[in-house]
Amino acid sequence: MFLKNSTAMSAILLLVEILSYITGKEVVDLYKTNGIGRMRIYYEKALQALRGSGIELIMDVAKDTLQSLTNANAARDWVNKYVTPYSRDVNFKYIVVGNEIGPNTNEVGPIHSTCYDQHSKSNFISQFAWPTQALFNQQGIDNAGYQNLFDAMLDSIYAAVEKVGAPNLKIVVSESGWPSEGGDGASIENARTYYSNLIDHVSSGNGTPKRRGPIETYLFAMFDENQKSGKETERHFGLYRPDKSSKYQLRFNN
Repeated sequence: MFLKNSTAMSAILLLVEILSYITGKEVVDLYKTNGIGRMRIYYEKALQALRGSGIELIMDVAKDTLQSLTNANAARDWVNKYVTPYSRDVNFKYIVVGNEIGPNTNEVGPIHSTCYDQHSKSNFISQFAWPTQALFNQQGIDNAGYQNLFDAMLDSIYAAVEKVGAPNLKIVVSESGWPSEGGDGASIENARTYYSNLIDHVSSGNGTPKRRGPIETYLFAMFDENQKSGKETERHFGLYRPDKSSKYQLRFNN
């Protein structure tokens, strides 16, 4: 979620998938009502609702499309179908190539795999106190110099890209969230604490021990997905319920 009136330099973002129980127009209206200026979508079918909205958009290339885009003509066709026709009245910010892609998949090539290997070898993340560091509640820092798990994970990515020769590469945290039910530690209280503290942290400009400055971050997610398959927690990451009622009273304009 990016707040147009916020003085913070970072973007606080929410991910959204247009769901069967809410229309694209309703989603856009909810964003506008709450002053949200950026959105990430996973599927191209939401583009029509965003025409003329002014919302900055991060759009995914669907996972099942990735393999075909290794062909230059297919990639050009994808751009001509989903980007060019909308470019005048949809405000594209980023195109995200793949979501939840593992290092051994054929679609992403050797760079992703190399960065993953370096990330796994980094020694920023060791033993963290649960749940205080995960929820940004620890008083003081640990022996490695960290107050929270978020910073340690992000610094491990910074270290990994440095090792493959990209020390100035901008990193965007594309998903970060907490479920409100469905598993250990999943509760309304913990989710509210996490989202609130995360917003404060990434907006503060303090950055991480390794890299100072605001952190462009996505909150996962805008809505609960009550029909989603998989683990029960996967259905409860939303800041809003399917009926558009808010689950938390969060301070976005801080």
